[in-house]
Parts: sequence; structure tokens; C-alpha cells
Amino acid sequence: MTYNSVLATVTIDPDADLAFATTYTVTVAATVADLAGNPLGTPNTWTFTTEDAPPISLTDTTIVDFGAGAGDCTVWPSGDGAVSLAASLSDEFSGTALNPVWTVSNWQGLYNTPSATVNGGSVAVNDVLLATSGFYQAGHVFEARATFGADTYQHLGFG
Repeated sequence: MTYNSVLATVTIDPDADLAFATTYTVTVAATVADLAGNPLGTPNTWTFTTEDAPPISLTDTTIVDFGAGAGDCTVWPSGDGAVSLAASLSDEFSGTALNPVWTVSNWQGLYNTPSATVNGGSVAVNDVLLATSGFYQAGHVFEARATFGADTYQHLGFG
């Protein structure tokens, strides 16, 4: 408890934080005296109630927010972000190189040097077969987004 003589106020600051939505009673004892030694004479008691707890508000909109937690899930950085159950394979192509789960090879026996370019959340291929190195049983869901040009022999999916 502190006293400010300029403002003539007493500040009571408990060691622990007060609980929300709780009524407290404060009593100033009758023996409390002013600077001249005059006691209050009778106790002074009053009550107050703290405010209700604020509503819980959680906002996670970036991969940094979602990535702060721990769990068996997949964090999707696209859009405003999302969390879903863990996928067998999930790749947003967010870096500059392919994840090691991908295999790059010549398409239909062409004699070029196969390459895949990862940039800005997409992978560009030309005359290349880009496949996962794993095999998946029935019941798995395949979800992808592709942009095709006017050329022939373009494919996305199971093969």
C-alpha cells in the first residue's frame, strides 16, 4: 500500500493478480493514523467486483503462427493459413529445391536432361516425369492444382 500526499490517494496493489468476476472486500483498520498521529477511529470497509473475463480470441493467419504449436498435423501457408490432419505427403513447393520425396526422370524415354524448377510455391517441368518416391494404398486422397499450356502430352494425377 502506498500513499501519495500530493493527490491525497492511497494505492493498494496486491502481490498476486486479482481474479476476474470476483467480489473483494477492503478494510482500512480503525488504528490507521494520519501524519499527526490521529487514528481513523472506526474501520472503513468497502467492496468492489473485478471485470468479467474477456472473451478468448485466437488468431493464426500465417505459417509462423501455425508452426508455433506442436501436433500431428499439416500447416498450409496458402491463403490465410490452415491446419489439417497430417497428410501422407504434403508439399507447398515453398523453397527453391524439390523435397527429397520427389523423383525427377525423363518422360517417355526422351533424351534430355530432366529438370524441375521450384519457385514461388510452384514447380515447373518440361518433358519431365515428376513423381513421388512412395506408393500409396487405396483410400488416399489426391489433391493438386496445375496450369496447363497449349502443348500436348500434359498430365497430372495417378499414372
